Amino acid sequence: MKKALILIALALLLVQAYALDITLKNGAKFQGILQSAADGMIIIIEGKVTITIPAAEIKIIMDKDKNRTQELLSKANSIPMIDKHFVQSDDYFVFEEPLVSQEWIYVYLAKMQVPPSLETKQQAQFLLMQGGEKKWMKHWTKSKLGTKAELKLGTKIIFFDMTNDEDVYRVPDNTQEARNGHWIMAKITDTSELFKGYVMVSGGLKVGLDSIRFLTD
Repeated sequence: MKKALILIALALLLVQAYALDITLKNGAKFQGILQSAADGMIIIIEGKVTITIPAAEIKIIMDKDKNRTQELLSKANSIPMIDKHFVQSDDYFVFEEPLVSQEWIYVYLAKMQVPPSLETKQQAQFLLMQGGEKKWMKHWTKSKLGTKAELKLGTKIIFFDMTNDEDVYRVPDNTQEARNGHWIMAKITDTSELFKGYVMVSGGLKVGLDSIRFLTD
């Protein structure tokens, strides 16, 4: 019982720490728990309601007595980092079903618009880069570039769905190709050809070492 009370007290402290009072330039006010600050938006949860507020409309953001306006607006308006695959730091890969027994699955580059919550049954809404459709999804992951040390058998990886003249999957040539093309998730099945510059993945596909993205969550 004592342990449970301590956990409840800690949970209350965390909620209070992230409860924001937001005043807009037109005088409207909102209060809620911070969900995200990105893509020019501040997203909060007020009770069971998700509220998305354009950063340009915000006058002041208070966290109790602390003014967090500059911090959160800077974060919301920051330009995301872009890596050599033309994937941005706030990009997600979304998919209909997890990779379990399939040889490989398609995954789709997307931006999170509405974060998961109890109200949305832990689904999140994403804007799909290919086609611009908004869609509620149950499965998603962020990704990163990695190193040879991370190339382990059975590891799930993501790579761009385009091959070179030797039928080895390559990196996208530019932003347009990366954001309008298809991507694949598969499992590493053979690393014996590393000296040739690629690994084998489920389905018998060859993936160039510089084309590999690792799942991060």
